[in-house]
Amino acid sequence: MELRPVINISSSLQDALIFFAKTFNSTVEDHTYQHFRECKLKGYQVVRVNEWIQHNGKDILSLDPSTDTWSTLHPQAVLLKQELDRETELTVRDRLRFQEACAELVKKLCHTDSTSGWVMTGVLAPLLAVLIFFGLILLSFIISKHSSAHPGAVLGSIVHYPAQNSDG
Repeated sequence: MELRPVINISSSLQDALIFFAKTFNSTVEDHTYQHFRECKLKGYQVVRVNEWIQHNGKDILSLDPSTDTWSTLHPQAVLLKQELDRETELTVRDRLRFQEACAELVKKLCHTDSTSGWVMTGVLAPLLAVLIFFGLILLSFIISKHSSAHPGAVLGSIVHYPAQNSDG
């Protein structure tokens, strides 16, 4: 069984992953490691950033964001935890960079939401007005074709002339 990483990682971390894979009680020859990160939001604000590592779909390590240390969720992941805890500066830097990226994404989404409403209103309102105008013109032609009355009769009845004075 040959174990090779898919991404570039430090040799000590690679050794810890290989050791974990070899000591893991499994008949599976292929081992999959997944590194997850998530932003917890409340409204449009980043509340917390979570990070964890899975092996073959099971959580084995999680990062405590308050101490920036890894917690083992599987007894055989202790060596992997120790290796990751040695690189605390890198862990802190990565977590902060990810937290900033989450905040930036939320800002972009907020800006997109607020501008898209105005764009939709600015486009749809005139379009709807033009459609209604042409609809009314079409409706007046249809009514005038089916009616025997003069098409201007309604308009003419609206215009009132002043009463004539006979005093003069």
